[in-house]
Amino acid sequence: AGYYSESLEYYNKIRVNQEIAFNSSVQNEVIKSYIELNKSDSARLYLAERLLLEGGDKIFLNCMMAETYIPEEQEDSAFIFLERSFYLAISCLLVICLLIYYGKKVKFNKQINIIHL
Repeated sequence: AGYYSESLEYYNKIRVNQEIAFNSSVQNEVIKSYIELNKSDSARLYLAERLLLEGGDKIFLNCMMAETYIPEEQEDSAFIFLERSFYLAISCLLVICLLIYYGKKVKFNKQINIIHL
């Protein structure tokens, strides 16, 4: 409902409860709240911790990490995480659609060649 700051404040108070702290749905909402508040660094730290705990092969987490770079127009950084996800599954085309949705030009460089059309 747009209460991102309040939600994060509440989460930080109750996260001592392991059941809540490790609930993936709650964790995803925490990350979305950081992104909505333009706190990409906080979202990335939280995501990096989850990737370390869960192993770096989580498609959804890598796509969310890529999404944190979009508002900062760091497409090359986003593509590093997209590339990781791409080799795990092609479903990360969703993130490319997000790039297009945000109106950013998709930049491909020599090192990262994700899609051949």
